[in-house]
Amino acid sequence: MLMFNIRIVIIALALILLLFFYIKNKNFSKVSKLLTVTLCALAVIFAVVYETAIIKQSETDRETLNSFKQGRTLVCDDIEVTAEKFTFVGGTKVFSAKEYFKDIQGVMIPIKNCRVK
Repeated sequence: MLMFNIRIVIIALALILLLFFYIKNKNFSKVSKLLTVTLCALAVIFAVVYETAIIKQSETDRETLNSFKQGRTLVCDDIEVTAEKFTFVGGTKVFSAKEYFKDIQGVMIPIKNCRVK
């Protein structure tokens, strides 16, 4: 995880330096140059923060799914999710109720709403 973020930062810094040298040779005012570099830096900071949050959520989802596959009970939106009653749909990252349980038929719960009991 950390290595991936370091790569993003290195690439971003390289792009900012290239941008800096590009605008240095053009006839922009100092305010325009400063504004351009500042906006690029903010975009890089946003990208790093966003990517870090996504990686953290993915790790949490993976841990939750592993617990489900190991037979542990999950609590999702006040519903107990077990491998007996639910299946996991990987494409949408939801737990889907099995058809032969009429009381919960059609229930779909996103993994992000779940925690291990």
